[in-house]
Amino acid sequence: MLKILQLIATLRGIFGDLPIGMILQIIQRLASIGLPPPIEQEENLRHWCTSLVPILDDMAGLTSTEIDDQVAMLLRVAVEDNDAWAALYGLLSLAGDGRVRADGGVQVLSDKVGFDLATILMIVQAIIKIIEMLR
Repeated sequence: MLKILQLIATLRGIFGDLPIGMILQIIQRLASIGLPPPIEQEENLRHWCTSLVPILDDMAGLTSTEIDDQVAMLLRVAVEDNDAWAALYGLLSLAGDGRVRADGGVQVLSDKVGFDLATILMIVQAIIKIIEMLR
């Protein structure tokens, strides 16, 4: 129960005045895809991320910020493109302590989606936070 209340509080912080009913719909959709698998289970993680993309797309449409749109776009490209997925998965694997370390994967992702390197690092950090929040 505490985990759900924390998730509601986090989503309220992100979406401000969004009605609680819409927040509960988001939580219901997140629950429908289950918990994120361990990082070591690459194929399961890719499948889970594929299921997460439409939810992130819809969530991004509820805000005026750009970063959530960028997170959804990068994740969509990564699950659809093997090279981008390998780069993202490599970065996620290196971030065992929750901090992203720059490597060649950052440049690959930058080339695929057209974002600068700092934005890529920020987005990967956001993806890690989403995974941690939903565990």
